[in-house]
Amino acid sequence: NGDLEELDALQGDDDSGRWAQLVRGLALGAAGRDREAVAALEGAARSGHNLAPRVLALHHYERNQWLDAYAWARVAMEVDAALGDLEMADLQGSWSLYLAVQAAELLDADRHAEADRRARDYLAEYLDPLVAEDLARDDDRGFEGEDVVKRRRPIFPRSMWENGRPGWAYVYFAINRDGSVGDTLALAASHPRFGRAAARAVRKWRFDTEAFDDLPATGLQLIDFNLR
Repeated sequence: NGDLEELDALQGDDDSGRWAQLVRGLALGAAGRDREAVAALEGAARSGHNLAPRVLALHHYERNQWLDAYAWARVAMEVDAALGDLEMADLQGSWSLYLAVQAAELLDADRHAEADRRARDYLAEYLDPLVAEDLARDDDRGFEGEDVVKRRRPIFPRSMWENGRPGWAYVYFAINRDGSVGDTLALAASHPRFGRAAARAVRKWRFDTEAFDDLPATGLQLIDFNLR
């Protein structure tokens, strides 16, 4: 919500980690300090936080900065394909492709070549740490398999579906001692409706308590709302 005093109290002296930089970038953006926000988010991307390209693409798109929105959406596409072991054609209906197309259409035609050059520059600088296997595992893109004994699929918001608009949400949540989910928070989302839908779904999940060394615990989950 842009309350930087609360952010400082939360982070304390640890200001260097990928999550610290990402959350600081989100807070600075909410506070209207865009230059600092971009620097923090780019730091998170440089450190290998694979959510950062999505947040950067959205940050620039919401501010009508189509060139950077396109370039970061292209990076997000490459990251999604690499971490999901997908071909680029498999991203049809995805948020990253949708945003890249939208930004390209809004960009002046004579700047398309410049946008492609910037995308290549960003890929050269950021892609390797974003798709490194050790960082991908450390960032925990979601709970799979037997950890979740009950999983509720989110409902695609009707207005977004009717407009042909895919999206995503990154949900932070508490896991209670009995395996149920407590408080949830959409830490970042491409639209508040996707954040609310994802949080509602995760609240219905239930976890295998034997899969955890200690409870209560917290979790993070990236949820994509794909038009396919």
